[in-house]
Amino acid sequence: MFAILSTGRSLTPMNDLTLIASATGLGFLAGIRLYATVLTLSLAIKLGWLELSPQFSQLERLGNWWVVGISAAAFTIEFFADKIPWVDSLWDSVHTFIRPVGATVLAVTAVGDVDPVVQATAGILAGSVALAGHSTKAATRWFVNSSPEPVSNIALSLAGDMAVPAGVWFVLNYPWIAAGFIGMFLLLFAVISPGVFRLLRVQVRALVSLLRSSIDSSPRDAAAIGETPDISARRSEGGLGERLDARLAEFLIPLPEPHCGVLMDRLRLGRRPHSLEAVAAYGMAGLRNSIGYVCFTDDSLVFVTRRWFRHRIRSLPLAEVRVVRFRKRLLLDRIEVEAANSVWRLDVFREQSGRGESLANVFSADTAEA
Repeated sequence: MFAILSTGRSLTPMNDLTLIASATGLGFLAGIRLYATVLTLSLAIKLGWLELSPQFSQLERLGNWWVVGISAAAFTIEFFADKIPWVDSLWDSVHTFIRPVGATVLAVTAVGDVDPVVQATAGILAGSVALAGHSTKAATRWFVNSSPEPVSNIALSLAGDMAVPAGVWFVLNYPWIAAGFIGMFLLLFAVISPGVFRLLRVQVRALVSLLRSSIDSSPRDAAAIGETPDISARRSEGGLGERLDARLAEFLIPLPEPHCGVLMDRLRLGRRPHSLEAVAAYGMAGLRNSIGYVCFTDDSLVFVTRRWFRHRIRSLPLAEVRVVRFRKRLLLDRIEVEAANSVWRLDVFREQSGRGESLANVFSADTAEA
């Protein structure tokens, strides 16, 4: 796996800018595969596959069996976790903070005892490109996980594993060419970054929600996971949306401000609807991966969120809704709403799992009864 590093020659002396370019390249690789990058370097140095130039003498610290063993163990765990759909997304969520920090430490170690300005520049650049690389990788894998087949997921993961040894060799031998590729990547990232960071926000929020749900389950949510309430004895006057809202009041929360004010003003509502926090996954043009709230008006199912500093509202007439399903998943549960001419998929955070299930159950029971 690491034989590609056995070049049989020393690296040429580098000036400060070239040193920064190499350190930034290592940071980029660490942002995608931190443990594989450290393992590649430590094993290559320990086995004599890589002869370091004086500027990289500090990297000799990685040629320690403890470093080799720990990085190998971490790489093994990551190797298998990265092949399992949604487990890889959970792993990426945890490493949102670990990879950029690890990349910064690796870059500072690589430049060694040089001018503090060079150290700081290398560390900042490495951490920044690591965050960009990690975010793009996490977003890509999230999209791939949405496909039903596991082949693409495993293929992407294996490609990442195999690219690291070649990448380390390339960065250390041709730092300026590597810097050029990274520069082109950053230009592309500047274009796609809003969508990437929205998805990263969803991942982090989903991880926090998963941890909260495993630590603390509120009585309200526990009750919501139970059987659908007896709605026949709780009929109220008004349209279907108003009845649904009344029956879900004990499970959901009042729509928070400022969403409530905007929604009531634009749709001229006479009441404050109850809502469920959710992520737009599919079916809402221009709002994918936006975190917002789903609620009922008198005649519509409504999703409201804030995007590009403006409130955005999407509605689906209740008369067109045919089926509502609730599906349990690893990171985010899902509500699927099938209407006559469209489909909405809304992802629900795990700490609100019971509320999402109750929404689907009450909705389906009421529409069937109606």
